[in-house]
Amino acid sequence: MGIEEDKILKKAVNLVGFRGESKSSVGEITIPTYADVATSLEKLCVLDCSLPYNVILGRPWIHNVKAIP
Repeated sequence: MGIEEDKILKKAVNLVGFRGESKSSVGEITIPTYADVATSLEKLCVLDCSLPYNVILGRPWIHNVKAIP
């Protein structure tokens, strides 16, 4: 995503995938997210692996931007 490594706060978090596999994060980063009507700073876990998506935004973000899933 073009983010410099020195912007990543080194903090390992153990994550469990949809199929039950476990993976440790590289760290976390706080970046602005933009929706049509809202902008917010979000804290995201950074993983070093190939995934079919760039980010997963959960219910707190959906409610914050008043999105309808």
